[in-house]
Amino acid sequence: MFDMGKVTLLEVSIGDTSDPAKSPLNDVRKIKKLLRDIVKVCELTILKTSTHKFQPYGLTSLFLLSESHVSIHTWPEMGTCAIDVYSCRDGYPVDKIEDVIKKHLKTETVNTSIHRRIS
Repeated sequence: MFDMGKVTLLEVSIGDTSDPAKSPLNDVRKIKKLLRDIVKVCELTILKTSTHKFQPYGLTSLFLLSESHVSIHTWPEMGTCAIDVYSCRDGYPVDKIEDVIKKHLKTETVNTSIHRRIS
């Protein structure tokens, strides 16, 4: 049977909600760099990107990949975000993805769940 890869869902809490407007979760440049670094450690290929910043806080960013997509949805006012790494490839380095997130968002809390796309 053909392996359709997996989706890795990461929930991240940075905890600090003191000033959502200045949160890294509200910074388009930082979030796009985070996603680019995730794509890099997974050795995936970016086709297009799209980002929308909400008012007063939060953003959604999607990287369309030749292997599927990587996306993030942020809630700076709650100090949290959700990241999806969806790929038709199997075996990308979840531990390295977590390290990238911890580095960019300055957090130790990354909850990860991995699901098969289609089996």
